[in-house]
Amino acid sequence: MHNSPDTPRILTIVTQIAQDLVSNYDQLSNYGGLYSSKIGLALFLADYTLHTQDDQFEDVIYQCVTDCLENIDPSMGLSLSGIAGIGWGINYLVSREILDKEEVAGYLARLQEVVISSMKLPQEAQNYDLMHGFIGKVLFIIAQYHNGFTSKEVLIEVIQQSLQYLQQTAIKSEAGLAWKYTMHQDMEYSLGLSHGQPAILVYLCELLSLNLLSEEGQQEIRTMIQAIAQWLMDKRVMGDDQKLMYPQSLSFDRPPSLFNRLAWCYGDPGMAISLLNAGKALNQDIYFQEGKQLILQATGLSLDNARIMVNEDNPSEIDMGFCHGVVGVLHMFHRFAQVFEEEAFQQSKAYWLEVMLNNTREDDVYMGWKGTKSEDEGATFHWIPKETLLEGAAGMGMVLLHDFLMKPTKGLQWDHFFYTDLANL
Repeated sequence: MHNSPDTPRILTIVTQIAQDLVSNYDQLSNYGGLYSSKIGLALFLADYTLHTQDDQFEDVIYQCVTDCLENIDPSMGLSLSGIAGIGWGINYLVSREILDKEEVAGYLARLQEVVISSMKLPQEAQNYDLMHGFIGKVLFIIAQYHNGFTSKEVLIEVIQQSLQYLQQTAIKSEAGLAWKYTMHQDMEYSLGLSHGQPAILVYLCELLSLNLLSEEGQQEIRTMIQAIAQWLMDKRVMGDDQKLMYPQSLSFDRPPSLFNRLAWCYGDPGMAISLLNAGKALNQDIYFQEGKQLILQATGLSLDNARIMVNEDNPSEIDMGFCHGVVGVLHMFHRFAQVFEEEAFQQSKAYWLEVMLNNTREDDVYMGWKGTKSEDEGATFHWIPKETLLEGAAGMGMVLLHDFLMKPTKGLQWDHFFYTDLANL
């Protein structure tokens, strides 16, 4: 059995992270949407405030929102990594009753207008990306719809536009359906949840669950889900050690590298999330069990073989961030443990928490937890403290707060834009 977490210590850590982030407020950008801007800090401080009933950060929350709204720049990003991310974050704060609907309705209407207009740009069909493309934009409009800021008709129009783009750009083969990844010159297909086929699959499952289209439209989505899941399953490999493996990506000029990896952006958990969603949406156990087998197998991975970066010169410096570090892995096992009864998921969650707690330095900013900054095109790395939801302290604090201190919340989930909330399972 796993040990119960030391909640007083975790609360102390989360409080220290919040205080450190406020002290380093100017290190956070007004740009970068949910992943890298001050709106991510606002989400964390809002939920900290609701949990602790301590309003010391109330003014900072409003300042975060104000700074982001006063510096809107379409050239800095239009999807969840930009304007749509600011809009989604404000919707989350409305759903948590931190912001008043009437107070932000005008701002959100203008953001929505910019985002919807951008979906008609010439190259939009080529960029499906969750973080940077039209899938992320539609997630913002879905949040608008749930909060009553936009109509069903507007949402349906946007959804149909996205489906049209996917149909236009799909690569059809005997294996099924897939989409080229146009944002990386060496990568032909991305198989990561952050940028690839798994995100498209989860997105289509979400659209199906909304049940807004005609039966013909719903069936069209089911057909696409089936074809993508089939394409992904075609890429599965059973290793010599009977380990199930999926490639992280497919490149133009070399065979895929096959290994097991724990990360949100690329790795086994994201692939499992997509297959679980497909199985549930289609009521096809083959996909659901494939996803469950993959993630159950992943509970056997430790820091030594999970492919999480560790500083060889200082082993206490570990990539702790959400994107490709420890806290993202911890959180995904937390979500899997909410869905499945197997003790292995709780044990893995406890293990990755222990990795974090065993590598704290309480006199350092953000408890000494760091991320990496690459230079020389990835040839060298520096270990630095980071602030953001995606790679830094805001994400670390948010995970510890929600997964160990807060009761489960209803409605819009803070991690939905990562597609880790498993809402449809």
